[in-house]
Amino acid sequence: MTLISFTVRSAAAIIAALLATGCATKDYVVFATKTSLSILDADTAPPGVSIAYARTEGVAGPTFQYGHVPSVMAHISSDSAVFAPKIKQAYATGDAARLLVGEKEDPCVPKAGQPLETFPMFFATHTVVGLKIGFSNLATPSPIPSSFVFGFQRKEASAIHLSHVAKEHLGEGCLPNNGAEHVFYPPVLALINLRAAAGGTPKDSALENCQFFATGDAARRIASKGFAALDCNELSEKAFDGAVRPDTQDVHAKKIKFVDCVRKIKDKTELDSIARKMRLTPSEDSSEGTRRRVISRIDRLNPLELDELPKIDELKSCP
Repeated sequence: MTLISFTVRSAAAIIAALLATGCATKDYVVFATKTSLSILDADTAPPGVSIAYARTEGVAGPTFQYGHVPSVMAHISSDSAVFAPKIKQAYATGDAARLLVGEKEDPCVPKAGQPLETFPMFFATHTVVGLKIGFSNLATPSPIPSSFVFGFQRKEASAIHLSHVAKEHLGEGCLPNNGAEHVFYPPVLALINLRAAAGGTPKDSALENCQFFATGDAARRIASKGFAALDCNELSEKAFDGAVRPDTQDVHAKKIKFVDCVRKIKDKTELDSIARKMRLTPSEDSSEGTRRRVISRIDRLNPLELDELPKIDELKSCP
């Protein structure tokens, strides 16, 4: 408990310091949410229920030329079941926020080998859940809960530095979002699915919880399903229950084969089709711009993302 309390206090101190110095409005984006949900005194004798809900959301950061702002997304939903409440909550920044709402990830990438300065970042969540269920008479054939008390509190916060890349150091076909430069906002994602249920007996009652906490490419991968189809429990089963990681040599060979194929393609329409299948925006200027974006994306794919590659035998230029 001491470590958790220290972490939350540290988050508050860091965010307050950034806001006070003005960093959050120039080089950093500070994004925070706080949620409290309580179901109190849900009793059957006499019947009654009290529900309390409080939610705070805030973001502090710069605005760019042409009206662009860093992408953030916060969501919470809960059903109306008093004795079996469900909560789904998501928090995302950058490409993760765009992908969750059905948009494509940022098509701009720095040129290969371009050195970029590194900066510290902060990203944390804090969750407290409590459940108390009372049974008045377990001796009856069909006992029912006589009281139900549920409390949920969650805090999410990040302070992330923006990366400014001059137009001449960007890949071909990129339209900068801030005049002569493009500003990159790294992706992070936090997800929680929670269900509390009062069953007919203490044994049948449950408190189920599933959480994800991810940054960078891992956040993009999780967010790529889109929020409507994002199920924490399903993701957990696929990721950790018997998932087989392909052999590294096989992965490397598959990437090389696909890159060789992409380099042979001269038809811009075919290259644009491959780019869209990989959730990339084709270059409007030339086929070379699209080719570079596809090859850059292939290099960044991890072994569990290889299913994103179109099948080579389906491509016209690579029989």
